Amino acid sequence: MLNQLAGQSAKQYIESLKALTIEQWASLYNVGRTRAFEEIKSGRLKTYTVGRRRYISVAAADAWQRDREAEATTMGAGE
Repeated sequence: MLNQLAGQSAKQYIESLKALTIEQWASLYNVGRTRAFEEIKSGRLKTYTVGRRRYISVAAADAWQRDREAEATTMGAGE
């Protein structure tokens, strides 16, 4: 992914994308492929396929992050 930056910041590069591959998403959120597929299987992370490739829209990635942050806030509030 870093090869593709070509003078852009990582944030600018990600914002320019409409969708991420599983590998890009996992790298961005610092999780492994296994965790990525667990999130997909559980329904927490929405994906779509084109041919044999699976993609995560940037909107779905953002929603996943917001949901995880909300869970963390809810869990922290109950302590």
